[in-house]
Amino acid sequence: ISNVISDCAFGSDGSVYLGHNSSWFSRIMPDGSIRGLVSPLPWIVQIRCDSKGRMWFTHFSYQGGVSVYDPDADTWGTIQWGMSTARNVIQAFGLDRFDTKWVFNLAGQIIAIDSNNNQQEFNLPELVPPPGGSYEFAFDSRNRVWLGLNNGIEELDYGGTLFDPSDDYHVLHTSGLPSTEVRSVAVDPLDRVWVATPQGGAMWDGRIFKVYNTINSGLLSNNLYRVRVDGAGRVWFLSDRGLSILDVISGRWTNYTSQNSGMLPNFQGLAGFFTALDIDDSRGMAGIGSLRGFSIFRFTRKSDTITQGWKVYPNPCVIGEHNGVVIDGLPRDARVQIYTISGKPVTTLNVSPGLGRAVWYPGRVASGLYIIVINSGAGVRTERVALIVPDNR
Repeated sequence: ISNVISDCAFGSDGSVYLGHNSSWFSRIMPDGSIRGLVSPLPWIVQIRCDSKGRMWFTHFSYQGGVSVYDPDADTWGTIQWGMSTARNVIQAFGLDRFDTKWVFNLAGQIIAIDSNNNQQEFNLPELVPPPGGSYEFAFDSRNRVWLGLNNGIEELDYGGTLFDPSDDYHVLHTSGLPSTEVRSVAVDPLDRVWVATPQGGAMWDGRIFKVYNTINSGLLSNNLYRVRVDGAGRVWFLSDRGLSILDVISGRWTNYTSQNSGMLPNFQGLAGFFTALDIDDSRGMAGIGSLRGFSIFRFTRKSDTITQGWKVYPNPCVIGEHNGVVIDGLPRDARVQIYTISGKPVTTLNVSPGLGRAVWYPGRVASGLYIIVINSGAGVRTERVALIVPDNR
């Protein structure tokens, strides 16, 4: 439909949906063919896929709001707040694990829409509507809501009771950020909050922000547009110069640009050239949108079986010195469980099928030997890992 990409999202069937700052959007089918479709509402800005495979679109227009497309039924639905109001101009969007839609609009309101289309409004005086859109929500395992805008990052804890405001807590974080404009937000498996700003990235550990920039890290540029966390806990930063991936466990950075990969080049030096980033962890693919087209990045493994070269590291793992234990070289159908040496279950790990990796973040456990058990169609494998917990922890 257009080379201008406002946002991108992977559908549950492997399709890719591209917004174009218009009513039209493109659907790249799994077989590579492309369909042009049109939303009943104008000016698509952001796109997300819910747990049922429905695609949600937000619109930056007084006649906009939220629309939803069901690709199986080929049907549409819409949610609006009046015929032509500032409440329909959606400036930030997010979809949590309960399929609750979260929007922040030009009227300065946060509105949550649950899976039954019940709505709850939050009017937080510290939030100021930015002049533009494409800002984001993110959500942690405690169901706290994180919203990045151009005046900081908002933490909203509704206490697990979405429709009872009596136990709500909210605060705007600004101190320690490299810039008060937070363009993008993501949460990792340890509930650390990662942000992308025009002057670098940062990670909120619950107390302070740790800043990442071109001086103290492997970032290609400080001018960041998007941040995402994949199923293995790696952090992806999209900047004006390309893609930087941080493997938090090892501390290793990997960078991709048009010079060393298939990313589209910014020959004309356009400001804000890269616009969108989404990760399909199950298929090992990432999509990168720009003002001149769309790039697919494949990070899936070639092997789909447990090999003799599978690795567990670091081993031993020193709590406080190491961030976690990596189990690498897993098949796509792997199920990974951790047991004590006596056989007591400790936890079941999430596996990144695309990367073939699982990460164990031990938390508060005792020193000793633990058993890693991997079940898959290729068989059962076990390995021991030693944890060392310092006395002063």
